Amino acid sequence: MLKKIIVALTAAALCAALAGCGNNGEGGSAPLESVDDSDIAHTVEAEAPDVIKPLESYAEDSLVYRAESMNAVEFTKAMQPGWNLGNTLDATGGETSWGNPKTTPELIQKIKEEGFNSIRIPITWGHMMNDENIIDATYLARTKEVINYALNADLLVFVNIHHDSWEWLNKITPGENDANYLKFRSIWEQLAEAYKDYPRAVIFESINEPSFDNESTYAECLDMMNKACVEIVRASGGNNAERLIVLPTKSTSSEQKYLDHLYGTITELNDPNLIATVHYYGYWPFSVNIAGETEFKGTSVTDVDGIVSRVKTTFVDNGIPVIIGEWGLLGFDTALDTVEHGEILKFFEYFCNAANENGLTTMWWDNGQHMNRYNYEWADPSLMAIIRQSTQGRSSVAERDFINLFEGVVEDKQLKLSLNGNTFEGIRTERGELAAESFELTEDILTLKSDYISTLVTDPAQYGCLETLYLEFSDGPDWKLYIYNTSTPEFTEVEGRKGNLIIPGDFKGTQLKTVEAKYISGGSNTPGSQNWTSFKQFGDQFTVDYQGGVRLTNKFFDECSSECEIQFIFYFWNDTTVEYRLTLSDGKAVGAPVTAE
Repeated sequence: MLKKIIVALTAAALCAALAGCGNNGEGGSAPLESVDDSDIAHTVEAEAPDVIKPLESYAEDSLVYRAESMNAVEFTKAMQPGWNLGNTLDATGGETSWGNPKTTPELIQKIKEEGFNSIRIPITWGHMMNDENIIDATYLARTKEVINYALNADLLVFVNIHHDSWEWLNKITPGENDANYLKFRSIWEQLAEAYKDYPRAVIFESINEPSFDNESTYAECLDMMNKACVEIVRASGGNNAERLIVLPTKSTSSEQKYLDHLYGTITELNDPNLIATVHYYGYWPFSVNIAGETEFKGTSVTDVDGIVSRVKTTFVDNGIPVIIGEWGLLGFDTALDTVEHGEILKFFEYFCNAANENGLTTMWWDNGQHMNRYNYEWADPSLMAIIRQSTQGRSSVAERDFINLFEGVVEDKQLKLSLNGNTFEGIRTERGELAAESFELTEDILTLKSDYISTLVTDPAQYGCLETLYLEFSDGPDWKLYIYNTSTPEFTEVEGRKGNLIIPGDFKGTQLKTVEAKYISGGSNTPGSQNWTSFKQFGDQFTVDYQGGVRLTNKFFDECSSECEIQFIFYFWNDTTVEYRLTLSDGKAVGAPVTAE
C-alpha cells in the first residue's frame, strides 16, 4: 500500500501540549527529508557487499542456518514477529525519494535487537528498468546489499514486487502476450537468477496488493501472475527449487471470495513451499477515526475476529501457512494521534494476540513513522512492547489510558481492567510506588481513592495532566494512566478565508475526540468531502493543535457549498461538547461559538 511519510503531531506532542506530565507517545520522530539518491550503490565497494555469502558462514543455531531445514509452516512461525522496511526501496523515485534515509546495517541490526525475527523488504522495480525491461544493475546490487544486512542480523527476509502493482501492473489483461504480463515475467526471471543462490532464509512474494483496472478479469490475471512467479522461480535452479513463495489474494483482501480464490490457486499448484498472505489495517472507520468510531469496541473488535477466523479456516486449518504481510492503523499515515492512544494499544494487544494464537505471522507496516531511521528510536515504544509481548503471552490493558477530573472536583475514580490472564501487581509514579491505601482492586475494577486524588489538585483552575501512573502486572508492559484536570473547552470567533481555517480554542486540559458537521442552510447531505457521514475524519477533514485550536483542512472545504451555514459539534474525551457555527460566503468564513439560550 502507498503510504506517504509525514511529519505528524504525535501522542508525545499531544500530552506535552496538554500539561507536560509524561506523554502517551514516549518520544517523537525527527522530520524526514528527501536526500540525494544519486549514489544509490553508495556502499558497494571493493569488498562487494552484494556478494552472496555461503550458508556455512552463518552460525548453526541462527535462524538463517536453521531455515534450510524448515517446512513452510515452521518457517512462517519462525518469522514471528516481522517488520516492514516501508517507503524505502519501494519508493518510486529512488531509495530516499519518499523521505527516508538510505538503509544502514545499524538500522537492520536495531530491528533484530528489538525482537523482530523477520523483515519484509518492499521493492518497486519499474522505475529502475529500461525500455527492454532490464533492471538497472546497480539498483539490483543495492537490493542484494540490503538483503545481506538482514541476513547478517539473522533475520528471515521477505522480498517482493511492490508498487508496480498500481503503477502499471493494474493494467494487465488476460493473455500471455499482454505487455504488462511479459514485463512481470521479465522481472521475476531476473530476480530468480539474481537471488537463486541466497539461502532459503530469503523468501519471495509474487506481487504486493495486486489491483486491476478491469475487475471482471481479476481472477484470471491474478492467477497468471501468481502461477508465473512460481513457475519461473522453480525453473531457475539453485536454492529456488525449494524456496518459499508468498502468494496474495486480490488486493491482499481477507474477503472470503478472495480467500477462496487463492486457496484454489495454491491447491492447484500443489507445491508444499507456498504461503498465503493478506493485509490488515483494522475496521476502516476506527482505523482512520471517521463516522464516530473513536473506540476499539463493537464492530472494531468483531472485525478482528472475522479476519482471523476466515484466514485460519481457509488456509491454516488446511496446512497452508499465512503471513499478515502488512498491518497497523491507516490513521498512522496522517499522525500517530488520529486514534486515541489507549484505543490504539487495545487494538494492538487484541489483534497481535488473536493472530499469534491462530498461527498467523504478522509483519508490522512501518514507513518511517514508527522507527526513526536517523536515531533508531521508536516514536512510540509502547506499541513495540505490545508486539513483543504478543509472541509469548498477553498484555493487560484498561478501558482508558486517562482519568479526567472536572474543574478540580475530587471523588473516587473507577477504571475497568482487562487482565488477560495476568495479575495486578500495583501502581507506581515517577516518584516511586503508590501507597496501597491510595487505590483498591475489586475483581477487575480499579478504584483510585479521593484522598489520593485530592493531593494532586492544588488549583482547581489549573488544567492539564496532574500525574502519570504506571499500572503494573505480573507479565507484559505497564499500562500508563494519565490523570487530567479538565473543564469545558472554550472557542472564540474567527474570520478568514475558508481554506485551512483555524478555529481558535482553549482545550482546558482535555483532548478532542471527534468533530461533527451539518448544514443548517445552503447545502444537502453533510459538508466536507466525506458527505456520507456527519462525523468527519480526524487528520483528514480536520486536525488539532492544542496550543491553537481546530484546523479545518482544504479537503473539508473543497466540497462544501460556497454559500452555506454549518453547525459543528466538537466532542471531547472528558464527555463535554462545544457547538460552533460557521458561515461561508464569497470565499470567506466567519465563525462563532453557539451560546446557550
